[in-house]
Amino acid sequence: MGDTITHLDSLANIKNLIKNSHQQLQPNGKLIFTYRDLSEVKKKERFFTVKTDEKRILTCFLEDDGDQVKVFDLLHENNDRKWSISKSFYRKLKIPAAWLNQTMTNAGFNVKTSQLPNGMVSLIGHK
Repeated sequence: MGDTITHLDSLANIKNLIKNSHQQLQPNGKLIFTYRDLSEVKKKERFFTVKTDEKRILTCFLEDDGDQVKVFDLLHENNDRKWSISKSFYRKLKIPAAWLNQTMTNAGFNVKTSQLPNGMVSLIGHK
């Protein structure tokens, strides 16, 4: 699963997902999560560019909101040499990598965690 896990509505639902996944997986099966760890929103790092090309620039701004993060997307688009901006907002759960690792371990997975560039983290749970 990619960043989808941060769109779930509670840590309890993530625990249930992990527990149910462990029960459903065959021996030697794997559960893999890769997501941006938003558990500690730092001042400068809360602004980042997601993607750019000649016609589009997608930038995100993060705002701490308790156990969630508010994510604001700003999409600049160039159409016929005129720039426009679209704005959107949604929430994501804060899921500390250490918490997810422990939750997967408690469910019976052997877990390998990797820190990736730009605050991304990958956890591979092996049954």
